[in-house]
Amino acid sequence: MKQKISILLFLVGMLLCTSPALAQKMLYAKNTASYIEFIEKESELLFQPAANWVDLDLFYVTGAITKEGSYNGPGRLSGPIFKADPDADCLILMDAIPLKNVSSPRYSIYLELRAAKGLFYGARHPKNQNDVPLDFHEYVTVLAGHTAREMFNADTLFFYDMPNIQPYYFHDEKVRDMLPNEYTHSTNLTIMQVDGAVMRIKLLFTEEGWQERDRRLREVENSIRFKERPVRLDQNPTAPTTEPGRQLTTEERSKMIIR
Repeated sequence: MKQKISILLFLVGMLLCTSPALAQKMLYAKNTASYIEFIEKESELLFQPAANWVDLDLFYVTGAITKEGSYNGPGRLSGPIFKADPDADCLILMDAIPLKNVSSPRYSIYLELRAAKGLFYGARHPKNQNDVPLDFHEYVTVLAGHTAREMFNADTLFFYDMPNIQPYYFHDEKVRDMLPNEYTHSTNLTIMQVDGAVMRIKLLFTEEGWQERDRRLREVENSIRFKERPVRLDQNPTAPTTEPGRQLTTEERSKMIIR
C-alpha cells in the first residue's frame, strides 16, 4: 500500500513539473488584473500595459523557437500576451511566473540562443552540436548598476535579439489560428533584482513589425519596473546619469542595440 502511495505521489509530482499550466491555475485567475496583482505581491514588480497594447486574453500559453517535433529544449510559459498594433505585427509575451532565487539567468539565455541557432535541441539530444561554439556576448548586452536601475529599477538587465532560424511556434493550434502571422524576429529582455525576482519579456515581430522595434522597446520600458528600493550592485561610474523617469537619449540607448 505504501509503495502504491509513493508511486502515486511521484506521478502527481511529475504531472505538476511537466504541466506548468496546471500549477499556474492555483496562483492567479486568467485575467490581466489578477496577474498584475500577483506579480506585485510576489515579485515586487509594477506593471501597467501601454495604452495601445491590446490584451489578447491568453494565459498559460506555451511556445518555442522551433516547431520540430523532436525538440525538447528551452520553451516558454507565458502569462498575458498583448499585441502592440492592430495587425499583431508585434506581440509582447510576459513570464507566467517570474523566477525567484536565481543567481543568474545567463545559462538559460545561452541555451535559448543555441537552440535558436539550431545547435541545441534538448539535454543529450542526438542533433545537438556541442562542438560548435557560441559567444554569449556576441548576442547579449548586459547592463547593470545605474542604467538598469533607471530603466527598470533592476540590478541587472540582459538584452538580446534572437537569431531565429524559424518563426516562433505556439504549441496550441487555437493560438496559432488566432495569431497566423509569422514572427521571424524577437527581442528579449530579462530584468532581475539580486536575491529577488527574474522577469523575462519577449517581443515577437513580423518583418513589418521589426521596423517599429525601438518604439516597442520604449513602451516596454515605460510599462514595467521593480518597486522602488536601493540598487544592490555598485553604481557604474561610466554609466550615463539622468534624472529619474527621463527617457534615455539616442546615444545612451545605443548601448542596448545589438549589431
